[in-house]
Amino acid sequence: MKPIRTLIAIAAIGALTLGNVRADTVHQSLGGEAARTSGGQDAVAAKLVETKDLPSGEKLTRLPGSTQQWGYVNYWFGLPSPAGAVTLRVKVYVDDTATGSYAFYIKRPAGDPLVKKLEIPADAPKNDFVTVDIPVEMTDEWNGLALKKIAASDKPSPWINTISVIK
Repeated sequence: MKPIRTLIAIAAIGALTLGNVRADTVHQSLGGEAARTSGGQDAVAAKLVETKDLPSGEKLTRLPGSTQQWGYVNYWFGLPSPAGAVTLRVKVYVDDTATGSYAFYIKRPAGDPLVKKLEIPADAPKNDFVTVDIPVEMTDEWNGLALKKIAASDKPSPWINTISVIK
C-alpha cells in the first residue's frame, strides 16, 4: 500500500510543478523571404534581399552589405499582434560573415517607433542557427515591422530564417 501512496505523491508534485511551467505560444510566424519593399512588393523579386538555401532545406534571407544606411524591408503579419508584452523571436543562421548594425522598427500610432536592435550573441556557434529573443511592449496592437540598417557599413544583416511573435 505504501508504494501506491508514494506514486500518488510523486504524481501530485509533478502535476503542480508542470502547472507552473509556461509554454510559449507562437502567435504568428513569417519566413525571412516574406520581406517586402516599402511599396509592398516582394523584396526577393525586387532584389532588395539576398537568399540562400541550406542543404537541410532551410531558406535564409538577408539585406546585402550594399544596402544604404536607413535602407529597410518590411515584414507584415496577417494577424494583428496583441497589445502588451510579447517576444519577437528571430531564428538566424550564423556563418563566418561579419554583420552590420540592424534593428527592427515597429510603428506606434502616435510618436516615435519602437526600435529594437538585432544582436547576435558573441558566443553563437558558427554555421548553425541561433534564436534571438527580443522583448516588445506595445500599448496598441501592431501588425508589421521594418528591418533597417542603422549604421553606415558595407556589412550585410544576419541571415534570417524566421521571425515569430510569441505570446
